[in-house]
Amino acid sequence: MWKFLHRQFTYFSWGFALAMAACIAYAVGVSDLLKYLVISAVVGVVVSIGLFMLERRFPEQTSTAPDE
Repeated sequence: MWKFLHRQFTYFSWGFALAMAACIAYAVGVSDLLKYLVISAVVGVVVSIGLFMLERRFPEQTSTAPDE
């Protein structure tokens, strides 16, 4: 039951995020949107690398249990 609700919440979140991105793209303008996409991608890569390095630095605090 919880897995189903989690999946539905994930679908809702993706739909909400896509709709919000479309609204922002319409309000800001497509030319500025590319600049914001590049900035967001760089920030996403930096956060991803940071989390990866933290997981390697502190492996005993990383959860390796499978989700059920």
